Amino acid sequence: MGEEEVSQRTYDAAQLDKCPYFAAKVEQPETEILDFSKGESVVKKEETKPEPKEQPKAPPKPIIHDATLLQMSMEKNIPVEDLEAAEKRMFEAIAQHGFLPPSTQEMQFKKKVKDEAQIMFDTFTWDENMMIAFVPLIISHIAWLYAEKVMKYCADHRISEVKKLGRAIKEVHTKYIDDLRKDLDMAHINNVEKQTMQFLQECKWDFQIFNLQVNSAIKKEYPDMMYQDMRTDAWCGVLIIEFLKQHNREMDKIIAQKMGSSNSITNPRMNALSGLLDAYLPDGFMLKDTKQINLCLRVLANRIRQIDFQVVD
Repeated sequence: MGEEEVSQRTYDAAQLDKCPYFAAKVEQPETEILDFSKGESVVKKEETKPEPKEQPKAPPKPIIHDATLLQMSMEKNIPVEDLEAAEKRMFEAIAQHGFLPPSTQEMQFKKKVKDEAQIMFDTFTWDENMMIAFVPLIISHIAWLYAEKVMKYCADHRISEVKKLGRAIKEVHTKYIDDLRKDLDMAHINNVEKQTMQFLQECKWDFQIFNLQVNSAIKKEYPDMMYQDMRTDAWCGVLIIEFLKQHNREMDKIIAQKMGSSNSITNPRMNALSGLLDAYLPDGFMLKDTKQINLCLRVLANRIRQIDFQVVD
């Protein structure tokens, strides 16, 4: 084989992509040849996928409470969540037992109250009905007004040792109003407060004398006692509650004459208030000379019989 033939064969082989004379037994994967003249890096960076963007969280939906429960929550100072939980338990109990509260029970109760009221109107005069049913609420409200004066005095003079008594009075008053609302709507309760203020205004002079007599007796028997004005109001409240009990006993006599028997019970909230007001006074507090005070209470009893109270329909 001549030189020309070898050179031609070599030349032809060199024109191929891969030289057949130097082919490896195992084919190697093609490697990318970097062109450094173009500024390509020796180390090839791995392409990083962009991290997915977090979707903005939807704002929480506002909690919409039942309007009736919200009103009850504000009036009774009970968290609306507790009322909703109680309502849920009630409906669960209804679903479990398979019945609904019968509306006929409410109708029967209203009919019974109406019948009893009619018996009272048929048996007693208008004035007697006012003295039996309405006047005790007036007297009770007067006692609560004295309690408010006591608490205000203590707050204004920062008497810290009686804070618990003040909180207890507020709690008892809330329960007292709750008890009233079982029998009266807010229109009637507001009317009681309005008529009480009217009575106090018309008998302003009589109540001033009453307060002065109590204050004089305290100063006479307890000259060194602190906070005499506050304790005067506290003892006036106690005496008004005793006045309420005496009024109820007199009404029992009238009822017994026309209906055979009667035994009224003083509202337990008023008994609780009497005990709390008494706690503002020193242990063993008692006034010996009460002649003038008792006279004032008899005057108030006569005045309250003469007032033409108005009731709402």
